Amino acid sequence: MKRILITIAISFLVSFNVFSQTPQPSPPVTEDAEVIRVDSSLVQMDFQVVDKKDNPVKNLTSGDIEIYQDGKLQTITNFSYVGSRQNTSNSTVKPEKLGKNEPPIPPSSVRSKGQGRLITFVVDDGNCQSSLGGINSMRETLLKFVNEEMLPNDRVAIYQTKGGSALIRQYSSNKENLLRLIKKIRLSFQGLNCGSGIFDSVDYDQKFNVESKALTETDKQTRDSRAVGSIGVLNYVIDRLKPVSGRKTVFFLSEGLAIPIGGLASSLLQTMSDKALRSSVVFYTIDVRGLVIPGSIQASDSIAGISRRGGEGLTTTISNTRSTELSDSRQGLANLAYSTGGDFIKDQNFFTDKIETIIENETGYYLAAYDPDDNKFDGKEFHKIEIKLKNNDLKVRSRAGFYGTNEKPNKVQPKSADSPLYQAISSPFDEDGIEMRLTTISEIERKKGEFVRTLLFLDGKDLTFVDLPNGNKKLIFDIAAVTLDEKSKVVDEFNRTHSLQIPAESVKSILENGLVYTADIPIKKKGTYNFRIVVRDNASKRISSSGEVLEIRDSNNDNFSMSGLITGEISNDGSPIFPTSKTPENAISIPLNSTNSAIRKYRGGDRLHFTYTLYNSKSDNLTTQIRLFSDGKVVVEGSEKPMQVNDLKKFQANGFLQITPSVAIGEYVLQIVVRDKKNNKTVSQWIDFEVVER
Repeated sequence: MKRILITIAISFLVSFNVFSQTPQPSPPVTEDAEVIRVDSSLVQMDFQVVDKKDNPVKNLTSGDIEIYQDGKLQTITNFSYVGSRQNTSNSTVKPEKLGKNEPPIPPSSVRSKGQGRLITFVVDDGNCQSSLGGINSMRETLLKFVNEEMLPNDRVAIYQTKGGSALIRQYSSNKENLLRLIKKIRLSFQGLNCGSGIFDSVDYDQKFNVESKALTETDKQTRDSRAVGSIGVLNYVIDRLKPVSGRKTVFFLSEGLAIPIGGLASSLLQTMSDKALRSSVVFYTIDVRGLVIPGSIQASDSIAGISRRGGEGLTTTISNTRSTELSDSRQGLANLAYSTGGDFIKDQNFFTDKIETIIENETGYYLAAYDPDDNKFDGKEFHKIEIKLKNNDLKVRSRAGFYGTNEKPNKVQPKSADSPLYQAISSPFDEDGIEMRLTTISEIERKKGEFVRTLLFLDGKDLTFVDLPNGNKKLIFDIAAVTLDEKSKVVDEFNRTHSLQIPAESVKSILENGLVYTADIPIKKKGTYNFRIVVRDNASKRISSSGEVLEIRDSNNDNFSMSGLITGEISNDGSPIFPTSKTPENAISIPLNSTNSAIRKYRGGDRLHFTYTLYNSKSDNLTTQIRLFSDGKVVVEGSEKPMQVNDLKKFQANGFLQITPSVAIGEYVLQIVVRDKKNNKTVSQWIDFEVVER
């Protein structure tokens, strides 16, 4: 344990003495080989085994199981238990439950890539059977998971089937963004009219011949088209997860997946399930309607009307029809889960604990392979696979089978020289051919309208310098970026090539401190945006990409809000330098040192300066508090201090953090919390930085 002394000044000066453990490095990431493969000589597949309490069983051998293909016992050639790459998070302690006005805990590590559990949710809000209660259940389930179960290093993506859009196209550890966006999930009333076999809430005195109401062809087509839309989003998720090694888990939250027999959706579900098998994607489907009594007469039904019109016969008809519809709506969910090796969760009113159990169980799986006797997989015949356990007290979760098509290695054939750039910018995951760090800052200036300033740090050691005849060096790299709104529409994009001639005496500085690329992204209106940027070194063809979810708030309204937290590098005279606007011609700069706003690497004795802006405070009774996190845990929590506010509409605050020589080396997150004590409102922002050796 090392003693840390940190001095903070935000219009006042106060000292904290705290103890902190030196952060320990995370274990190496396990990059698993191909998990699912079907070819002419080998069938390889993954599966899970759990006990009666749904706990994973990890100590089986090949002698404990039998594998049957099309009813015929197979000889197992390979068998092993694989620890998943998802079990690499150093921060495994569940977050504490926060009070109503407490800010979310920041991610534990935003610089380390590829760590933490990978969790994907698909919200089926485009379903024509959606209801207000079901949408609320989806939203509350996700909010509870993020608040109470999500670990600091978890990476979460949330997709919507409504319009094929995505709340978060990228995997994010930012709880604040996740919580804000989950609250935007709303019922779309345009999706509710796809037909039903009964009248849900009706005065039967005013209806005639309601004993049966068959679905019309239009109803069936509407259901089929909506199911096709949901399956399309699931296909999209599979494609984006396929490059990730190991077994990937997707949670599908829905109020039913009714798939008419013989429709397009039925065929697409079959094809998609096989794609999921070959991509090692496992679906766990959740019926968010909770505990349902099949065929029950609802409180909204006019019982008196039923009695006068049809008596018990009509009641029975409605009850039977409801039971049939419930069964039909669950069949698609069950097929999706069981065909991909997952599970179907139904008749439960609380899902968060079940989701967490599944995620924990998915940290490992069995991998088995066999040589089929009939190894000619021609045509599209379905081959059923059944795994039997010799211990009847255990349960296996495995794929239902596969379709008889040999899987051949994919050969990437770029259509143009820019295809790798497009692939990187459209991926939900970051590439790291070059060490790159993205920082986004919003609401700095108002003269230009709404915009986001992006700062991109490029490590000079990963750039390729080309010799010039005059002794200087040359750097050429491509930069492409795109900003998408919540409907995945492009609101801004650019693609530039920069060619730099570097004086020989400047090369050392670039190798030490890298380069910083600055660009302003115009955004005309408030909302949520997905920003992706990719860089390619022209000489080595190495590519790096990064992205963030941007939340632009309207500072002209009456909501109490806080701009992004901005740090500044220190000039030669000791004053802070905060980032300013750049043109494309002067977008690239050589930072003075590693304390630059885009780099944020400090040594003992350095001073971290920061600034932020408060908007629309309803009172001057404000307090500020500083929190410092390491590995997802608080190492400094200052007391609340009053702020001197001179403008309630817009007030800029400044401060600094003095880092003493005894501070432990590692990654930290600085969070500033501002509370309006009079109106019980809280706003906060955080920013990460690193303490390195002197």
